[in-house]
Amino acid sequence: MLDLIQLVGFPLLYLILFNGEFDYSFVFEKPYNYFTYLVIGTIVICYFIVTYFRIFLEESQIIFILILLGAGLFINLIIMYNQEAFLSIFNIPILLLFIMQIASNTTQLTSKKYSK
Repeated sequence: MLDLIQLVGFPLLYLILFNGEFDYSFVFEKPYNYFTYLVIGTIVICYFIVTYFRIFLEESQIIFILILLGAGLFINLIIMYNQEAFLSIFNIPILLLFIMQIASNTTQLTSKKYSK
């Protein structure tokens, strides 16, 4: 539940309060808004899948999800860079959560591969 609040709730509240004040706000306007929400939603769903349902996934699926989480890192870094204040309250924890998942899953994948 805490992950859901951190990844979805706080950023949505932030967008509602400060929408249109930053340079990247064009991605939340038509015709780009549906694509942007689709990408962000897909990345959040991938985070939850790799966090809670990892045991049901094959290696290729995990690698694909980790690539999408890497794209989520890139998107959050771009958003942080375009804001007036470089350190954002909501983007830093999301970055850390994504980095943690990428690192732990990469470690598990490589240790399993080398243990065979």
